[in-house]
Amino acid sequence: MKKKITVCLLGFGRAGKLHLNSINRIEEIRLAYIVEPEPSEEDLQLIAALEATLVPEFSQALSDPSLDVVLVASPTTYHYQHITDSLKAGKHVFTEKPMGKSVKEIRACYAMAASLKKCLFLGFQRRYDTNFLALKESITEIEPIRTIKSSSRDNPKPTLEFLKKSGNIFHDMLIHDFDMLIHLVGSKVPESIFVLGHAYDPEIKEIDDYDTILVTIKYPDGLMCSIDTSRSSAFGYDQRIELFGTNGMAIADN
Repeated sequence: MKKKITVCLLGFGRAGKLHLNSINRIEEIRLAYIVEPEPSEEDLQLIAALEATLVPEFSQALSDPSLDVVLVASPTTYHYQHITDSLKAGKHVFTEKPMGKSVKEIRACYAMAASLKKCLFLGFQRRYDTNFLALKESITEIEPIRTIKSSSRDNPKPTLEFLKKSGNIFHDMLIHDFDMLIHLVGSKVPESIFVLGHAYDPEIKEIDDYDTILVTIKYPDGLMCSIDTSRSSAFGYDQRIELFGTNGMAIADN
């Protein structure tokens, strides 16, 4: 019988619970630990139905030599520290974005993983969604691409406690749209970027963040992109991309 991959889920908030659903569907994985320092009553009830051990301190899971992988779903502020701690402990890492607060920290993570011969994977999930995979495959039929329009609106609105730790709307939401641009058209360097932002929500304004953003980008070859992002959408989660090319149009939507 093939040995199962032993995983620690670090963080049991919004992202952690989404990952739990995926873990439960993969037979090759054994969830050994859930690290959550302040679990709610609902969390405790949910975890009680699992075989995983709930621990308040990350070090308690890291010290287990049988642990293979750490899945980092902790608040954004702690990602870099948790990634590097995991790698130093000899664990492979699957992490939510972002890896760190700067390019220097991100490069340090990859360099450490390479030197220790450990896997480090950054989970930009849209790259693996069926509709976005089909969108990318359609590019050859309509290129060259002239414009890209992306709408990214969240639902439900995250809690204020989460928003305070999210790293702001650019690190938490727009990073997905920027990643999709790279995924679709390659690592081009823009020649111009314009950004408009506003906080309609007084709570979000109070923490010096925005809830609505509009970004326009132009590349040297003429490609123009627009991205509109919102922290909340009354009608539900909304993620769409339109590619308009010389020879046609392709759309991925909900």
